[in-house]
Amino acid sequence: MIKTDIFFYHIMKTAGTSIVRLMEDQYGSEYTNALPTHEGTDESLFLKKAKSNHPLIISGHPDHLFHLWETVHCRTLPRFTMTFFRNPIDRYISCYYFLSRSKFVNTHVASYNLSFEEAIKSNNPKFSDNIITKALASLGSYRDYTTPATPDDFKHAIENLKKMNFIGIVEEFNISCALLAHMLNMKLPTLTKWNVNEKYPSKHDLDRKLVQRVQMKNIYDLQLFDIALQIFDVQRAQTGIDTTTLLANMKESQTVYIVKQHEDH
Repeated sequence: MIKTDIFFYHIMKTAGTSIVRLMEDQYGSEYTNALPTHEGTDESLFLKKAKSNHPLIISGHPDHLFHLWETVHCRTLPRFTMTFFRNPIDRYISCYYFLSRSKFVNTHVASYNLSFEEAIKSNNPKFSDNIITKALASLGSYRDYTTPATPDDFKHAIENLKKMNFIGIVEEFNISCALLAHMLNMKLPTLTKWNVNEKYPSKHDLDRKLVQRVQMKNIYDLQLFDIALQIFDVQRAQTGIDTTTLLANMKESQTVYIVKQHEDH
């Protein structure tokens, strides 16, 4: 049983679904309360749970459904805050292919039929600049994600990042999960990967000029990622535990849940 609220600020395509499922397996669905996946979803169950007085694991993308974040931020229980980071260029590319190929997204959210170059040029909030910086600067508070990130956004994102109780790194996924289990006194989980894209071009496969444009568009996110890596190293050292031993005792599931693609992919 958890003793505090756990707020997981889930940046899209940073292994967040795998983390949510892991914690649900550990604590049970009665303690998990994920924000709906898109506008127009029935919010009644989420709101009912949000009014409870027992600890909850609250998770969701901070870049939408701001009224629901406002509701849960009013909860008064002690709070453990966390997020996961991923190399911003890899995350951007993964996000593009997820949104453009996901059968669920295109059926229930919106059709993302832009080419990769068109997505970079677009003002679509999912493909706008520095999503990680904006999300961590606002943490679910309202903002217009089509407007560019500002120096103040970057400053607030750093401040909020340093206040987080836990930062995971997708590129260090197994170690991150082991450290999270240690910090929350969970039994070492069996790791299962959820919502994984089918094979798609990496930054090494794409036109170099397009990748450079993505880099320029996410300059704050790249700097924030470097800071997150530094914090992660400090966090790992401060636990005083042998991560090699932890990793040796962790199990990985052979089952991987792939994103359902369009029929024409």
